[in-house]
Amino acid sequence: MPSDPPPPLKRALYLLAGVLATVAVTISTGTPSNPFRWVALIIGALILVLSTTGFVSAGKPRSKDRQRPRLRIRRTVVLAGLAVLITGTLVWAVGPRAAGWAEAAGVWWSGCDHPTMVRVLATPEGVESTRYLVEEYQRHTAGDHHGCPTARMYVYSEPPDEARERLLSGWPNVDGGAYPRPDLWLPDSTLHVSEALAGSTDSLVGVTTTVVASSPIVLAVPAGEAAREVDGARHGRTWSELLAMAGEHGWGIARPDPVASTVGRLATVALFTGESRPDKLAPLSRARAVEQQLTRGLDEGHYTLGTESSLLCQHRREGASPTAVIVAEQAMVRFNQGAALGGRCTSAGGALPEEQILTAFYPADTFTLDHPVVAIRWADTSTAQREATDAFTAWLRSPQGRAVLLTAGLRPQRTTISDPVSTRFGAVSGLGSTLKARALPARQTVEAVLAAQRQAARHSRVLLVLDASGSMGLAVPGAGATRFAVAAAGAQTALSYLGERDEFGLWVYPGSPGAVRPLVPIGPAGPAARRAAARALGTVRPAGPTPLDQAVKQAVRAVGTSDDTRGAAVVILTDGQDQDPSLTEGALRDEARDRRVRVFVVAVGAASCSRQGLADLADGTGGACFDAEPKGTDTVLEDLFRSLWGGP
Repeated sequence: MPSDPPPPLKRALYLLAGVLATVAVTISTGTPSNPFRWVALIIGALILVLSTTGFVSAGKPRSKDRQRPRLRIRRTVVLAGLAVLITGTLVWAVGPRAAGWAEAAGVWWSGCDHPTMVRVLATPEGVESTRYLVEEYQRHTAGDHHGCPTARMYVYSEPPDEARERLLSGWPNVDGGAYPRPDLWLPDSTLHVSEALAGSTDSLVGVTTTVVASSPIVLAVPAGEAAREVDGARHGRTWSELLAMAGEHGWGIARPDPVASTVGRLATVALFTGESRPDKLAPLSRARAVEQQLTRGLDEGHYTLGTESSLLCQHRREGASPTAVIVAEQAMVRFNQGAALGGRCTSAGGALPEEQILTAFYPADTFTLDHPVVAIRWADTSTAQREATDAFTAWLRSPQGRAVLLTAGLRPQRTTISDPVSTRFGAVSGLGSTLKARALPARQTVEAVLAAQRQAARHSRVLLVLDASGSMGLAVPGAGATRFAVAAAGAQTALSYLGERDEFGLWVYPGSPGAVRPLVPIGPAGPAARRAAARALGTVRPAGPTPLDQAVKQAVRAVGTSDDTRGAAVVILTDGQDQDPSLTEGALRDEARDRRVRVFVVAVGAASCSRQGLADLADGTGGACFDAEPKGTDTVLEDLFRSLWGGP
């Protein structure tokens, strides 16, 4: 006679055990990667068998002829062992694929999850290579996640000095989002990191700095000029010896602006100090001789004052040039590869033929950019953002990330250096211990060198020419003033950046009669001259056409010629196209080049650097063209004068 079924409570306990077993096996999905997962797999499979057999047997009528206890135990043990063996084999063989299939099916069904937003701050000199690194990383994570990158990384640039000031102040959002608060910062050197993090704010709660690669500062010499060097040794000489060698062979040397460029700043420290006595500056006479040699190189090559990217971009646009340039090895390699450089050279081209490449000379007393990755933790940084920045840093240190760093022209740590950091692209890959890293200078040393450089540099002779045509009388929305009033205010502030040895003059156009109207004659820059400029600007009433070309022509002739002691420049602001052109930009550019006068253009309103040939006019003379909103004209003028002349 069949026995009664077990109580419902017993059946429920069997079901609960089965559920727990399923959870345990699920935890160990995939090849178990740690002891906990192995234990979960074995115990889960065992409980699953026991609970299943118990549940099934619980639902059957019990017979009076029960099996012997030992037989039941042996059967249970055998079944449990088989279950563990089969489950383990299936998990080992199929688990990883099944997990991948499940993830791929999820992507196909619902699309990619929203990637974590990470803001990456780079320097103007390194922004193109930073974009390359980020693109390769996003491609890597997408490949591992069925086409779905794990992070969306926004790359933008800001000069290190300005980034430092923002970090010290907690990164206030004063630009309406133009410079978002960074989660990662990739400066060229830890020199900036130590300066930026000297203070602390409530919003900045933590920083992790990881050095991932290096790039020495070199003298990049055109291959044809380098072939004339007598013994062919490309390392071992000091910076002073290389400058002397350049003078003997007639090479010009161009250096990036030490105010705007990390490379220019560290190169100037190396030129003005000795490795054995880094705190002792060269005599003023020696500093002036160095500055004269470097400014001649800039003038002869018609190079734009600015970063190493702008120097190399101009070098590429000029074609064959006998001028050597002071740059980081990475920038030289990318130039020889035909890679995007930034500025007006954002498009990649083909690699240069060997006879046109730049060849690196490695000074014995040079500095090396150590390329840190700085993960910044703010008070409201999310866990996902922290994990994303950590993952990017870890990838850069992995074999795959180091290979990408090498491809970008850097020297990664723990990596055999090869192409493209090779002879094919102007570098010497096997320097090893021959090129020892010079300790980065203290902040006090950098400040002392920059002050000495300003004193030793030639003075400036600047003619500022403002558009006073009828359209400059239009109101600027949100400014409560006209276009001309905003420009005039910016001009008055900008003139304060000229030093006591500098000269300036002030014109407006159109004149009545004539193309221009002189307001302040060219003469010494000082408080009296600036007060005269303020009074004269207050008398101007915008009216008439825009004789831009005639104004440029007359200004270039009036400002004089650059030489070793004086640099001549014309800064012209315009908001429209020349309505009665009698000269071409090519003719204006050639005349300015012959006189070694740099032309800087600020284009506002209807004017544009891209549409009117203004950029070709400016770049061709070693100047630059800046597009500006009418409301921001004053800021552009101030930044231009600050970067070019640096103040008294």
